[in-house]
Amino acid sequence: MLNKKEKKMTYLYFGISLHRNEDHAFTVGITKNPERRAYEKHMQIIKVWEFALRKDATKIENKILKSLNAVYDNAFVKFGAWDMPSYPQNRGWDWFLDEEQAKGPLDYIEYIIRKETQ
Repeated sequence: MLNKKEKKMTYLYFGISLHRNEDHAFTVGITKNPERRAYEKHMQIIKVWEFALRKDATKIENKILKSLNAVYDNAFVKFGAWDMPSYPQNRGWDWFLDEEQAKGPLDYIEYIIRKETQ
């Protein structure tokens, strides 16, 4: 359960899919409620970063997504946005495939966040 201060925060998260055969699929996004979003996206959140302002979290998220789109292929996960277009709580579009390592490129994402928040 989030307390009042935590409800005002925006969280940037890095997660991996919970579905079998999707262990190399990872995602990045923002949310006000990481627990709810993990449930909606069928993912295990590996790491979260807190931001007081949504605009700051969104700026970092966009930089990360731009970098990831340049390097990684999209992963078409089960129950994704393309699979369930009329269902509002689908797993979203921003899933990537890291064929070399399960759990994705956390070090790379943390590097981008450090660079952008200095």
